[in-house]
Order: sequence, then C-alpha cells, then structure tokens
Amino acid sequence: MGQKVNPNGLRIGITRGWSGQWYSDRKVFAKYLKQDIDIRRYLTPKLKDAGLSRIDIQRTKSLTIACFVQRPGLVIGQDGAKLTELKNGLEKLINHKVTKKQLTTKGKDDVDIKISIVEVQNPDFDANLVAQSIASQIEQRASFRMVQKKAIQRVMRAGAKGIKTQTGGRLNGAAISRDASHKAGTLGLLTLSN
Repeated sequence: MGQKVNPNGLRIGITRGWSGQWYSDRKVFAKYLKQDIDIRRYLTPKLKDAGLSRIDIQRTKSLTIACFVQRPGLVIGQDGAKLTELKNGLEKLINHKVTKKQLTTKGKDDVDIKISIVEVQNPDFDANLVAQSIASQIEQRASFRMVQKKAIQRVMRAGAKGIKTQTGGRLNGAAISRDASHKAGTLGLLTLSN
C-alpha cells in the first residue's frame, strides 16, 4: 500500500499560503474549523458557475471571506443582489439567524461577516480553473486527448514554464478505465523555490 503525502503540506509557508488565516484557543478551535468547512461547502456550489478558484478565510475581530473567481460579475449580480443573498446565507449559517428581523439586528455574540470577491487575473495560470475547464469539456463528450492538448497550448501560450495534465476513468466510454497524461515544458517536481 502506497504512503502518499499531499504535496501542499510541503509547500505551505514556502510557495503557498494557508487558506484559513486565523489562530484560536483550544476551546474554540474545533468550532472555527467546522465553520470554515461549512462556509466552503456552502459557497462552492453557489460560485461554481463563476469559475471558483479558491476561498480564503481570515479571522480577526470580523470574519473576512475572500472568494477568488474567474467571472466576478456573476457573483456580484445586478446592484449587488447576489452578493447580499450570499451574505444573508452565511449569516444564517454562522450566526444562526433565520428570520428577516434577526438578519437586521445585531446580537452580542454575532460575527461580523465581510465577503470580498477577487478576480483571477490570468485564469490560464490557475491550476484549479484549468482542471475545471478540462473536466467540463470531457463531461460534454469532447475527446480527452484534444481537450488536454488544447489546455496545454493555452497555458503555455499564456507564459507558463511547464504543465502536466492527467485524466483518468472510462475515457471515451471505454469498458476498462485508464489514465492518460500529457505534458509540455519543464516540470521541476522537487523544487520549492519561489
């Protein structure tokens, strides 16, 4: 049985930051961690169409949620209507508010929630967005080879030094599942330099 370690654990603090930026006492750590998981479970399906890359959560005196998306206009909506709807949903989730009156009043234990929508400047450099693009095209019955090759060309044209893509499963409706990978450029897998 293989003993695999998630490579993000090696990269945190060197080339990648924490997705949850907060510190707490032992008494409330589990509560905050569960809130982070609930926030991500709530926002991920709602922001999927906008091209969600990642969600960063920061806790100081208030709770700041930064959503990195490809198309911020879909998240904000007309006159900020969808953003207000998201904030109300998070108020219900975190502060346990149900009625409209409770949403307008502030209790002493309520957490102040701020949502910031950040546009991903170059979506071809974001591995999450490239993977979502490949997956959605394969779901629409496109050839996995062509999808991977086009994604590689797009990323390399954007200025990346190297890329490797891998798809797996019953590719093109085959009876036996398999993996297919394509790569281009240089791939320094053992480097942790910035």
